[in-house]
Amino acid sequence: MTYSPTQVDLIRAQLETVLISDQFRLSTKLQAFLRFIVEETIEGRDKNIKEALVGERVYGRPENYDPKDDSIVRQEAGRLRAKLNEYNAAEGRKDSIIFSVPKGGYVPRIDFRHVPAAGEPEPLRRWRTRPWIVGLICIVIVLVLLWTIASTKGIVIKGIKDHGAVDPIEDVVVSAVEPGPNHYLIVEPLDHSGQRWVQGEIKSPRSTIRAHFGDSSTPPGMRFRVYVLSTKSKLPVGPISEDPGTISASDPIYVTLRK
Repeated sequence: MTYSPTQVDLIRAQLETVLISDQFRLSTKLQAFLRFIVEETIEGRDKNIKEALVGERVYGRPENYDPKDDSIVRQEAGRLRAKLNEYNAAEGRKDSIIFSVPKGGYVPRIDFRHVPAAGEPEPLRRWRTRPWIVGLICIVIVLVLLWTIASTKGIVIKGIKDHGAVDPIEDVVVSAVEPGPNHYLIVEPLDHSGQRWVQGEIKSPRSTIRAHFGDSSTPPGMRFRVYVLSTKSKLPVGPISEDPGTISASDPIYVTLRK
């Protein structure tokens, strides 16, 4: 299936939502597994997604290894399906984009579904006899929205352009109406490793952070995702080695290392 640029952006945004959910945030390998098969699919390479390729690209198995002698991908695929089912039944039950991995293969299914708009009579009919439930749900939704908005309110990344090219080292300017505490500029290579790198903390309304997008060994043309992460705990500059207690993330910018 071919996806439009708008659909690709929506799918990538939804992927980030899933990856920071309770079901996935503590498992970097399952994050890398899901990211790899989704990225391959939206880039039109879904026919190449085989057990051996996943083993090589995600789990570090040697080229041309025999999956018959190593069941790591099959085992992890079972865990991935279970985690997706958990997410879709809980946090993602109202999401407009649903990921699943049908049994018997590793190509993800990406479904766009209709989300009832506010005011549609059918979903509301069930709650007419229980108005207190509606009120409670509204309070919870408002609190969650306020928490999320407060954690990433007014954050704008400047100095680099979305879908633009960058040098190995770039000065990135982050404007934040309410900076910190625990707001960090993150650079994430889209090489299916699942690794995220803290570049610096946003401590003032206008912070300039020297971001690193690679070194002499980084191949030109590699793509990166850049965003601001709000966390519960302090993070040092460098790779994120454990769950930081993610609160929310800003809208990402995608850049490519200049050739």
